[in-house]
This record gives sequence, structure tokens and C-alpha cells, in this order.
Amino acid sequence: MFSVLTVFIAFGAVTGMSEGIQASQRRARREEHRSRKNNLIVHCPKSSAFASQLEGRSVVLSGGRLFVDTSDSPDPDAPFGHPFAGYFLPYPEARYAGLVSTITDEAPIMNWVFAERESYALCYGGRAASEGNLTGPWDCTRQDRRLTFGGWEGFMAVRIPPAEDGSGGGFWALYFDRDGDRMKSKLADWPSGTLAVEVTLARRELRTQRPQLTAEQLAELQKRMEAAEAAKAAERIAGGLEEKAQQEQMRLEGEREERERREQEQREREFEQEKREQERREQERENEKTEEKREEAKKDDVKKEDRSSRVGADGETDDDDFSSSVCSGHSSWRASSSAMSALDSESEA
Repeated sequence: MFSVLTVFIAFGAVTGMSEGIQASQRRARREEHRSRKNNLIVHCPKSSAFASQLEGRSVVLSGGRLFVDTSDSPDPDAPFGHPFAGYFLPYPEARYAGLVSTITDEAPIMNWVFAERESYALCYGGRAASEGNLTGPWDCTRQDRRLTFGGWEGFMAVRIPPAEDGSGGGFWALYFDRDGDRMKSKLADWPSGTLAVEVTLARRELRTQRPQLTAEQLAELQKRMEAAEAAKAAERIAGGLEEKAQQEQMRLEGEREERERREQEQREREFEQEKREQERREQERENEKTEEKREEAKKDDVKKEDRSSRVGADGETDDDDFSSSVCSGHSSWRASSSAMSALDSESEA
């Protein structure tokens, strides 16, 4: 009973551990996308006169702010800012995820993305610039991977018109509608003609570009590829050797089990043979005892017959002696009687 209970407990523990590991692996696969760099693509959930200008456009970083790339340059790969290329990262000394992005292609420099506390404009900067502003929590929806901030989607594209001299303005900057009033509380502080359009920001994985390598980098890459192929070949050889070793071990194990089985059968046969031999010896001893008893019984019968014969012979001899004695006595009596009669005759005379 104890062993069965132990087995059930151990089985439950192993099953629970396996389920926990599988759950962790599934969670890790679900969360893997959070650490991969993504671009941000603008979508307009509602139709408007400006949706065609914003729909499908990329988010770019320029001058410490986040904008919608609406430039109509003939070169599609030449945006007026650095394309957003970021991922989620735990914000320092906070219990939520922050959002970071590269700010240049020349060096892997990352900046925090945050909402400016007063204007709600989406900005980027170092740790010092982000402190005191709204830094998170950043997240995304499960299905479409749309960006969320503070648990909901409230992003707005705001276009401030250029000044009278044509300078400044004209760009669609990104804001977060923290008050949920479609930025009406802020429009009063902006110039007349400012536009605010509700948008969503969808994460999209970076396109894999063809690498531009120097001769040295190509040689190094070739060496790595050759080393990887050699490692794979060695792994295949090692795998074949390991498989052969496993097969040999299985063969030896099978031979050992077969030998043990045969030895066990031999022991069983010897045991059965010894048992039958012992039973045969016991039977022989029983037969000998029975034969001895029969011999003793025969001897007893012979003794009884001899004794009966002797007793009969002794009885006949005694009867003859008795008859002789009786006849002798009778003769003596008659002689005595004759003598007495003679004496009496003489006396009378």
C-alpha cells in the first residue's frame, strides 16, 4: 500500500512539474515577440478626409518627437526621420514594461519612448529625459499586436498648421489621449486649424535587409559557415556513434537478459529435478519400510505356527504316561488284593 501511494505521489509531482514546464514554454513563446524589434504602422479605425494621408504610414523619430511619415519623397527608403525600431523592456525601478527604440542606424543606441506629462505628446529620449513623464505601462493586443499605453489604445495624430510665413507645422505628430476627450482639452491651446485624428499603432516585424558586407566580413562569415558545417558533420558522426553505442548497449542488454532467463530456467529445471529425486527417495524409503513390516509379519506368523506345533506334540506324550501309570497302579492293587486274600486264608486255617 505504501509503495503504491508513493508511486501515485511521485507521478502527480512529475506530471505537475511537466505541466509547469510546458506552461512556461508556451508563455515564453507567446512573449517572445515582445523582445523583437518592430516598426510601428499607422491605421485609421474610422473613415475621414485625412485617412488616406495616414493609413499604412510608418512612425518615425525626429527631433525628440514621434511623427507619422507622410513624406511623398520619390525614394520610399528615405523617410524624414529615423524609422521606429523598438521593443518592450522593463522600465528601471518600475513594475511595468517600457518601450525603447533605436534612434540611428550607425550605432545601436536605444532611447525610451514616453508621453510628455503636460502636452501628452509622444517623445523619446534617454533615462533623464523620460523621468517625470508618462513612461508606461506599454503593451500590445494579443490578436493584431496593436500598441497600448496605460492599458488602452488612445493614440491621436495631430497636425498643427504651418505659420503664416510657411515655417514649421504641417507634420502629423503622435499624441496619447490621456483624458479620453479626443484631445479637445489641448486643442484650445493650439493654433486655429489644428487637426486631431484617432489612429491605432500596429507592430510589424522589421524587414530583413540584404547585408552589406566587406571582404573581411565575408571571409569571416565563410569561416563561420564552414565551422558550422564541420560542427554539424561532427555532430552527425557523434550522433551515429552514439546511436551505434546505444544499439550495442541494447544488444548486450538483450543478451544479458536472455542469459539470465536461460539461467533462471536451468535453475528451475534443476530444482524440479531435485524435487522429483527427493520424492523418489522418500517413496523408496516408504517402500522399504513397508517391505520390512511385511517380513516381520511373516516371521511372526512362522513363529506362531512353530509354537502351535510344539504345543500339540507335548500333549500326546503326557497322555501315554498317564495311561501307563494308571495301568501300573491297577496291577499293583490287584497284586495287593491277592496277597491279602492269601493271608486271610492262612489265618482261617
